[in-house]
Amino acid sequence: MRYVTREEVREIDRLAAEMYGVPVDTLMENAGRAVAEAVAERTSPSCPVVAVCGWGNNGGDGFVAARLLAERGYEVEVLALGRKYDPSTPTGRNWARARESLPFVDSLKRRPMAVLVDAIFGTGLARPVEGRERGLIEEMNALDRRWWRSTSRQGWTPTRGSRSARPWRPRSPSRWGSRRPASGRPRRADTWGR
Repeated sequence: MRYVTREEVREIDRLAAEMYGVPVDTLMENAGRAVAEAVAERTSPSCPVVAVCGWGNNGGDGFVAARLLAERGYEVEVLALGRKYDPSTPTGRNWARARESLPFVDSLKRRPMAVLVDAIFGTGLARPVEGRERGLIEEMNALDRRWWRSTSRQGWTPTRGSRSARPWRPRSPSRWGSRRPASGRPRRADTWGR
C-alpha cells in the first residue's frame, strides 16, 4: 500500500478540482455516497443512524452521508458541531441541504443497534482535540454502536502520528483512503478502521 501524507491528500483534491475540473462539491458528494453505501451494505434501514459532523470538508461528507441514508429509508439524526455553517462553502451547502429534511440533535442518545457516522475530523487535523470535540469523542467511546468514519482515526494527527486526543474505539470500524506515514497502523487495532 502506498502511503499518502496530509499534504499529498490536499494536492490530490486540488488537482482534481484544477486540472480535471471536479468541483469540491462533487468530491464531497462522492465521499458521502461512499460512506452511505458502506453503511447500507452492512446494516438494514431498521438501524437508526446518527451522523456527527464537524466544521471542515469531513463534516460536509457526513452531511451528505446522512442525507443519502435518509433517502434510502434510514432514520437519521445529525449532530453538528456548529449551529450555522458558511453557505458559500461546500460544507455549508451540504449542511443547508441536510437541514431541509433531517432532524438535528444537540447530544448523542443511548439507543441500541444504532450506527454512528463519525465526520468530525479529516486529514487536516493538526492540533490537540479539546472542548466539545474531545467530549464527543470520549462520549462515543462509551457508546455501544457500529461506527463508520470517512477518513483518519480521531485523535491521531495523520502525518506526525502523534496523539492529540484519546482515540475512540469503534465496534465495527471502516475507513477510506491510504494509511498515513509515521503513524502507519497503531499497535492497538481497535483504534484503526479497515
